[in-house]
Amino acid sequence: MDLETELASKFTIGSYLEIRDKLSSQESSEEWKRVLDAFHRRISERFLKPIEELLKQDKSLTMRSGFAILALDCLLIDTIQSFREGRIKTGETSTAKSFKNFLKAASFSDFKSKDRGEFFADVRNGLFHNGETRGNWKIRRDTDQLLLKKDNSRIINRSIFHERIIVEFNRLCQDLKVPESSQRRLFLDRMDALSGLSKQKQHWIERMLSKFGVSK
Repeated sequence: MDLETELASKFTIGSYLEIRDKLSSQESSEEWKRVLDAFHRRISERFLKPIEELLKQDKSLTMRSGFAILALDCLLIDTIQSFREGRIKTGETSTAKSFKNFLKAASFSDFKSKDRGEFFADVRNGLFHNGETRGNWKIRRDTDQLLLKKDNSRIINRSIFHERIIVEFNRLCQDLKVPESSQRRLFLDRMDALSGLSKQKQHWIERMLSKFGVSK
């Protein structure tokens, strides 16, 4: 794993490994503030800002960015859930179950069980694999509710959908500020995986700390 690979702007894998040992205590510290700030930048730079730019252009009659916006939002859901669950590698958790669990949040109360399952199959998978929505799902921006069921169709307001995801992202960020929380431990599992570590390779931390000249 290249130590210079950026996890976020101004925060590399090397930056993370340098402070990783001090994160294990779970206490509030400058190191925790640094890594959480980097996490917020990662999500903002890779997802939130690009989506915001698409939303700005979405009012243009020459733009049809609904698919792009919703596809990025679905990818953002997968990403947020990977940190919530402490996911180490692809395939260890059912993608469908994970995605549907995200939509169980109060922010998405419009979605019933059937809606969650069919949104995953017909919208998320349809966009990712074929650049389409299936099953009479439609993506709009001119409705006044998150999910509108009308004439055998289900209509998603892409702007409201995005706003609700931000609510869940902010909730995760707040949860991560709580010392000794189980969410912090899961977050570290995910960060370790991104940095080339695993639960079986924690001894790498000492090796990398030594490389940076940092003693425990």
